Amino acid sequence: MNNFETLEPLLNRVNRCFDEFKELHATNHRFAFWHDVGVTGLGALATALIGISELSDSGLIQALLRGTVLFITASITVFAACGQFFRFKEREYEYRTALERLREIRMSLSANAEIDSTALSELEKAFEVAATLPGYETNVPIFNGSKLLKRRVFRVSVLIIVISILFVLLTCKPTSEQPSPECKSENKKEQPTS
Repeated sequence: MNNFETLEPLLNRVNRCFDEFKELHATNHRFAFWHDVGVTGLGALATALIGISELSDSGLIQALLRGTVLFITASITVFAACGQFFRFKEREYEYRTALERLREIRMSLSANAEIDSTALSELEKAFEVAATLPGYETNVPIFNGSKLLKRRVFRVSVLIIVISILFVLLTCKPTSEQPSPECKSENKKEQPTS
């Protein structure tokens, strides 16, 4: 049995693991990016809607915008909690680190046609360390790219937003255009008495 035959099984395992981790790294990177964009975008949208509601003279529009801001800020809290629970950024970093280790092992295996059993044993141990991510029983991400799951999550999100807007429209009442009691009392003080 030549040296290539002893290296080939380990090289195949390293290549399979490398390809899998590369895909998982890309998935977690994409989720981390869109999570940050979503939270930031929703925060900016909520801020803009608060400003627009203050500029409006219509009580109905103000109530609608404030109700919408309430639901947007609540969704920001939920998205931020999801980011902490699913740990997209941390997983992306761990997969990237593992990919770098696997790349080094693959280069060592490919470059050295003559590896003794001690070096091969060390490379196998290094592979086991690189292929095992701490704290995970499985290396499959929570969202594994299923289009059906993505569609369902999107549909449920849209449904919640539509129901929220309908709730605000049906329950809000326009505020009266009358000045508040404090303003009335200040106006009385300013008016000269006859």
